[in-house]
Amino acid sequence: MHIFESPDSGNIYFGNIIIDYEKGAIFVIFTACSKNCPDNKWSNYVSKSLDDGQTWSKPVNISSQIGAFQYRGGPSLGVQKKQPPHIGRLIACGHTEPLSVDGVFCLFSDDSGDSWILGESVLGIPFGQKKVDGDYLPDEATTVELPNGDLMVNARNQYHFHCRCRLTMVSKDGGETFPTEFVRVNEDLPDSACSAGLAMFDDKTMLFTNPNNENERVDMTLRWSTDLGHSWKNSFLIFPGISAYSSVTTMQNTNSNNYTTNIIVAYERQIGPVSTIALAVIDPHGNLDI
Repeated sequence: MHIFESPDSGNIYFGNIIIDYEKGAIFVIFTACSKNCPDNKWSNYVSKSLDDGQTWSKPVNISSQIGAFQYRGGPSLGVQKKQPPHIGRLIACGHTEPLSVDGVFCLFSDDSGDSWILGESVLGIPFGQKKVDGDYLPDEATTVELPNGDLMVNARNQYHFHCRCRLTMVSKDGGETFPTEFVRVNEDLPDSACSAGLAMFDDKTMLFTNPNNENERVDMTLRWSTDLGHSWKNSFLIFPGISAYSSVTTMQNTNSNNYTTNIIVAYERQIGPVSTIALAVIDPHGNLDI
């Protein structure tokens, strides 16, 4: 799949994939800069596919709409809102670099991806200064819409604020703002500061994947919450070795007479000197296919 090529072998970072179910379109949002990246002025692009990813439109530079900065989306799936407010809105959340000005924020579109708006940021503290262990800095983020229409972001806790665990924040206006009173730490989600996966299984159950370890990137684990992320009491070990970034989603098993839903986890893993992207399929009975 070829979407974009830097003319001078510069830097390109892919971020979010968003599906517009109303229009049958898939969007990819990414950021790019020339090899030397003068003044750290990045360009942010959107490309669209109308044939399930077989072909892609010429990337559109949206820097004039959201700003010329290094938008590192996710790395995760974006969402399209199904509940009010802002039904149909496309939302992609991520962070930026350098870490001194980092934080979590969302881009959103209310016109099927024709234009994009940058929401307010949840910034690191102290802002604009070098961080040390224990400082507050939400980083790589993954997003779901809750049944009541709220948007929940689960973020990497870069400098282990409060604990070696995850941060979550909630927006009640479709990603435009994340009030401080809805930001919390998830002490029952151990994390060494790594990207993670988040998805809704159904209206009551939320899925989460990451290396389940406070100090190392090992033990890729699926967790599920039956109270929409307030607690995480259930877990399933996918891979016990070295593992890192992951993404989780669901897929209907059409080979089954009762159309069961499988959980799909794509994740990085290392066996010996070889690092690969692995795909795990977990059925409702806990059977694992890797």
